[in-house]
Amino acid sequence: MNKQNLEVYDLENLRVHYGLTLSRWIENFEMHWDKVVSDMGIEFARMWKLYLYISKAMFLYGFGKLHQITFSNGLNNELPLTRKYIND
Repeated sequence: MNKQNLEVYDLENLRVHYGLTLSRWIENFEMHWDKVVSDMGIEFARMWKLYLYISKAMFLYGFGKLHQITFSNGLNNELPLTRKYIND
């Protein structure tokens, strides 16, 4: 990173966020269960359902990790000091 003049400006653990995202995906998947089975087959539908539920559990119970790292190409003093702008 130093050789490319990249500077880390923020690191955020999105583990809980991703667990909640998977909850939404599961809701959507369950609402469309019949179509998934019709289009993809029961074996695929069961496999994908298992994958979604296991992934959700992994993230919500701390076994799955997801980090977002924000870099800048060189010095940048214009970035916000907090994440408050996200909620505005």
